[in-house]
This record gives sequence, structure tokens and C-alpha cells, in this order.
Amino acid sequence: MSSKSIILDFDGTIFNGIGFMPQFQQLISQISDCKLTIFTNNDQFSTKELTDMIQSQIPHRLKSSITIINPAKFITAHLKELIRNQQIHAIYTLIQDKLFEELQENFQGSIKFYRAQDHDEISQQIAENITLKNDVDAILIGVDESEFNFCSISLAARYVLEKNAQFFVVGSDHQFLKAPNNFIPGPYALSTPVQHATSINPIILGKPNIESLNLLDDFQNAIKGFEDIWVIGDGIETDLELASSLNAKSIIVLTGVATIDDLNAYKKLKPTFVCNDLAEVANKLVH
Repeated sequence: MSSKSIILDFDGTIFNGIGFMPQFQQLISQISDCKLTIFTNNDQFSTKELTDMIQSQIPHRLKSSITIINPAKFITAHLKELIRNQQIHAIYTLIQDKLFEELQENFQGSIKFYRAQDHDEISQQIAENITLKNDVDAILIGVDESEFNFCSISLAARYVLEKNAQFFVVGSDHQFLKAPNNFIPGPYALSTPVQHATSINPIILGKPNIESLNLLDDFQNAIKGFEDIWVIGDGIETDLELASSLNAKSIIVLTGVATIDDLNAYKKLKPTFVCNDLAEVANKLVH
């Protein structure tokens, strides 16, 4: 087994929002002897969709050796731990439809998942008049393009303030790459109204929260027993911070959200290397 493990970001690193980066297949062929884990905080695709997309781009002999980690996986692992400790019963969510449906399928009713539309008074769009669900003891904020508005986010804040609900957010991403040079707010940015309204910081599920990720076997397999760990991505608050938490080497690739100005302004941490594209990443990894 190779002594090198590579944790490779998806959005903005190997995928530009509408297709794979041109050098992705070249990179895969050059690091085929390494342990490779592809990791995303973005819930745009279901687990099956994401797996099928990635496997369509890689050689058949490598399909079974590449691990994929996405929000459905790390959120499920964390919630199962909370269930074991009897700390959670129902969650109010502002997340993508596909993630909502996948979580419901994963838990088969052992946790209730609510959306804004499940509250009868939501049609009136008067947040203070909405009756809260008695069993909700957590909220989860991701990217919800269909239901995110003043009323739905006010409802989330009310659950935290009035029900003392735990406050979770899907990753620490401030932005996602929607298409080349086209960005949308990430879950952490979308959670800020609740943070300010409640004066409570969320618990991050996903990158870079090691405590959350350690509950996931796929993540443990990516880090345990390896002498040389690399985290490669386009995010400062996610990929660079994850590398620091793991004492791993890091490469920030300038194809997504991070810019040189962002890196210069971020005094807390600096990456091992900065690369313009995946071709440069491949050269750094094999030399």
C-alpha cells in the first residue's frame, strides 16, 4: 500500500460546476498508486449521482479503490452517533431536496426531518405566527434554493432560541462554484442570520471539523496508517483548515473560490503549495 493519502476536494478543484476540469483524468493516472479520497461539502448531487459522475471519468481498474465522501455520508454518521446517545429526535432542515430525501431514506423514520413547508402557517409568511414542532431538537442548514427566505430562516432561529435546538451547518463554506466564474453562497454564509439572531455559533458537519469527520469510517481510512497525507482543494476555510487540523501537507488550487489575494490576506495559515490547475498539482505530487 502506498504511504501517501490524498484527500481531494470536488467543487472548484476537479469539478467547475458544470463539468470536470480538463486535467482531472491526467491527475488520476499520475496518482493511481496513492490512497485517494474525494471529499465534498456540497449537497448538489445525491451519493449515487456523485459516484456515477466521478467513476465515469476514471479507469475501470481504479473505480473500486477511490473513496467518495459527501454530506449524506458525514451527516448520517454524526446523526447516528447522536441517536445512540439519545440526543436527537427531529430536525428542521434548510437543505437541498436530494440530501433531504437521502437522509430520510438512511434513517427510515428513526429521526423526523422537517422542512419549512411542513409547518401549516408557512403559507402566511409571518414567522412569529408559525407553530413550532414540539419534537424538533436540532436544525441543519445547507443550501436550500427552494425554501430559503426570511420566514424559513426566522423559523430556524426560533427553534434555536425557543426550543434550545442544536445548530448544525453543512461545512464551513462561504461560497460554492456554481459554474466557471459563477459563485453562490455556501451553507456557512447562509447560516449567518441564525448566528447573529441567536448569538450561537453552529456545529460544523463536514470539512474542516475533525471531531465530526472521525465518526465516519471512510474518513478514518483516509488518514490512519499513512505517513504522508495531502489535502488538495480550493477552499481556505475548508481544505486549508482541514490540512492544518491533520498536520497534513496542503495544495490550494486557484480554479475555485480562493484567490491569491485571499491567501495573502489569510495570515493564520499558508498552504504548502499554490497551483494554478490540476496539471501543476500532479507535478507537485509526483516530484
